[in-house]
Amino acid sequence: MPKETFLNLSAAKQARIKASLAAEFSDYCLLDVSVERIVKGANISRGSFYTYFSDVDDAYYWVLKHIVADIHQAVGPEDSLENLLKFIQDVEKNPNYNFLRNYYLINRSILELHRYEKEFSGAGIPPLKFEQSLLPWMTDLAGHELIRQYFWHPADKNQIIERIQALEQWHKGANK
Repeated sequence: MPKETFLNLSAAKQARIKASLAAEFSDYCLLDVSVERIVKGANISRGSFYTYFSDVDDAYYWVLKHIVADIHQAVGPEDSLENLLKFIQDVEKNPNYNFLRNYYLINRSILELHRYEKEFSGAGIPPLKFEQSLLPWMTDLAGHELIRQYFWHPADKNQIIERIQALEQWHKGANK
């Protein structure tokens, strides 16, 4: 997450930096991201970037958090399969389509690798943490996998919608 110095910036400057980050992350995968392009687009110095964020991953997570929050606000306040269906049906119209496409096709895996390297390098296998009950966790996992499948195979949108509907039926049956 951004450092305190970033949080003390004006809303306009934060928005300018966010727009530059979102544009860069929409056009390039994390392996090809250029801090030079980011700072040029945001009209800040390279040193300022590192004053505001620890690294590119830190900046990425911050933008991702805001984009996901915007999506959740647009499709509905709670996570549900109905909202997932609405999201998939309208995803091509989403202004963050390219960002999301890069996330699900490439960046999600890169972030996992980076996180593993940072947190668990030399420490052995990390313990599993179960913070949700099994049914919501499985539904959430399946929903995000279906979003990823859409970005891999957009021509299969109707089949993905059918799977979401089947998942919804399963979820309702399992909740009885």
